[in-house]
Amino acid sequence: MGDFVEQRTCIKFCLRNKYSHADTLKMLGKAFGDQTMAQKNLYKWYNEFKAGRERIDKPRSGRPSTSTDVLQLETLLIVLEYNLPQFKLI
Repeated sequence: MGDFVEQRTCIKFCLRNKYSHADTLKMLGKAFGDQTMAQKNLYKWYNEFKAGRERIDKPRSGRPSTSTDVLQLETLLIVLEYNLPQFKLI
């Protein structure tokens, strides 16, 4: 069925604005049509957010994604230059 991150964001929004499960399902159906997640999945996410979950994405296993943050990359270059004198990019 695809990725439902956008719908999970909507569910979290509805919960915070005190919409019921049923009202949330109606609104998702109106907004996403036949691409709306199944009712059982909506209830599962609604209840997880109600229990305190903050993240809308699913936990992922394995190696974390590669960093592209400029500060982290500059720090990495400094560490590499310090530990490997032959490694000079700057």
